Parts: sequence; C-alpha cells; structure tokens
Amino acid sequence: MIIDNQDNEPLTIDTIQLKGYTYELITRFTKPATYYLTYGNNKAHQPSYDLQYVSERVPKELKILQVGIEEPIQQKEVEATESLLKNKIWLWAVMLIVILLLGGFTFSMMKKK
Repeated sequence: MIIDNQDNEPLTIDTIQLKGYTYELITRFTKPATYYLTYGNNKAHQPSYDLQYVSERVPKELKILQVGIEEPIQQKEVEATESLLKNKIWLWAVMLIVILLLGGFTFSMMKKK
C-alpha cells in the first residue's frame, strides 16, 4: 500500500487492520471419490443451487475439507484455420459475380413490368 501524503506533515501509523471477505464453499459429498474444484473461466455462468434458498438446513458444524495443491490446467493452443479465399483477388471476383447476378435479375424483373 502506498500513501501519497505529498507536502503534508508525516503520518504516524500505529496499527494496520486488513479486512476482507471469508469465502466458504458448502457442498455435500455422498460418495467417496476424488473431486476437483476448478475456477478461472470468466465465460462460465454462475450456478443456481437449491441450497441458497434453504440455508436453514445447513448443519451448524461443518467438516473442513482438506484442499490439495493448486495445479494449473494447460490449455491447448487453438489452430488458426485458413480462409477459403487466401488471395483477395478471388474474393473481389466472387463479389463482382454476385453483384452482376443480382443486378441482372433486378433489371430482368424491371423489364417485365
């Protein structure tokens, strides 16, 4: 923490208190198994559990879960797909053909009236 006091009289700080939230994860495991807690996906939606609506059913004494070491998950690199039309000349040629076809159909419909 940096305190920018500028030209003011020096501050005397006796004690510092840090405050923050204590996060708890409450769950019920019915079968012994190896469970994984994953996090860090900003696109994931927040789950909606019934537990948040019936909080009075949570026991007063909860067992503390022993958490193992944090293991980062390596993401596979996504291969970039190449475009169908690599050369811009092909793209312009296709666009010109589509414009000519649309223009031709438009003029043929206008001649019928």
